[in-house]
This record gives sequence, structure tokens and C-alpha cells, in this order.
Amino acid sequence: MSGGLDVNKKSILIWDILSLIFIIGVPLVTCIVLEVWPDGGQLAKSMLPIAILFYPAAIFSAFPYISTIGIYGTYLSFLTGNVSNIKVPCALNAISSLDDGCSQNHKDCMVTVAVAVSNIVTLIVLTICVFGLLPYMDDIMDLKIAPAFRQILAALFGALGVHYFKKNKLFSTILIIGLIVALVIDGALSSTLLLVIAMGIMVAYSIVASVVEYNKTTKEDKK
Repeated sequence: MSGGLDVNKKSILIWDILSLIFIIGVPLVTCIVLEVWPDGGQLAKSMLPIAILFYPAAIFSAFPYISTIGIYGTYLSFLTGNVSNIKVPCALNAISSLDDGCSQNHKDCMVTVAVAVSNIVTLIVLTICVFGLLPYMDDIMDLKIAPAFRQILAALFGALGVHYFKKNKLFSTILIIGLIVALVIDGALSSTLLLVIAMGIMVAYSIVASVVEYNKTTKEDKK
């Protein structure tokens, strides 16, 4: 059993190294061949908002995902993306279909298959949509609704978050106040600074809410 686990760890390490080589190697080879290099200052300025938003989220979100859908499901989900809206629901549905007496290895296997199948289905659907709409893209972008396509990302995460906003009125109030402040001071502050402020508010709120909920649960258990 331990030998198999060691093999899996080695396989994951090898794939991680290969992924990093491809991620870094493709733009590096392109720059070498074309003899065009990005400006270091502009690159750092462009990467800063992404790093502030996604790096902490990628690190801290791994812990609840691992405890929910296992190591292998989390690893495959992070590689393929759409974790919270596609991969996790598929994985949880696969786990719920199993008997209570199933081993952890059986659950990990089912979760891995569920995540892999969901990714294949997503790719098939996207391929059909892309090639199906490709001949009509010019006509679609000329329509009056074309600007609405710029709001797809906001609409997606808004739809995912509305359930939590409804359950937590205090957080929703803080979010609305933050949006109003951002609209009022639009242009006065950089987007990076606004992002830092928003992340700081969310982190502070999460810590305070966790402490309050922990104390509340502790008092109820003592009773």
C-alpha cells in the first residue's frame, strides 16, 4: 500500500514538473525565437493584481477541497479548472451515490472518474459551441447585445455567490457598501489598490466571523 502511494506521489511530482516546464517553456521559447521580451516593470505591474487575488485563494482553498473531495479529486480539479461550479458538485454527487461502507480508495477512485468525465463533457460542449458559432461570430459581435458578453465573468460569479449573500446579510451589507465606495471613488484609486482593500476586508471579515461562530458553537456544546 505504501509502495503504491509512493508511486502516486512520484507521478504527481513528475506531472507537476512537466506542467511547469510547459507553462514557462512555451512563452520562453516564443520570446527567444521572436527576440521579443516583455518589460519587467509592466509584467510585474500586470501580475500584481492576479497574484493578490488568485495566489492566496489557490493556497487556502486547497484545504477545504482536499477534506471534501480528496487529494486526487482536488489535484485533477485544480488542473482542469471550474472547481466550485462544476468539479466539486460532480465529485460530491459521485460520493453520495456510494454506500456508507465504501473504503477511502473507492471514494477517491469514484471522485477522480467523476471529475475526469465532467472535464471531458465540458470540452465536448465547448468544442461544439465554438465550431458551431464560429461562422456567425462577426454577426453576433455586431449585435447590440455584444457588450453584454464582457459581463459574463461577473454574471457567473454573481450567480454562484448569490446563495451565500442571501444567507449572510451582514456580509452582503459590507459588500454593497464596498461597491458603493468603489463607484464613488472610481478613478481616484488604482484597481490594484482597490483589490488589496477588498481582499483585506474579506480576510478580516472571515477571521472575525470564524471566531464568533467558534465561540457560539463552543457555548452551545457546553450547555
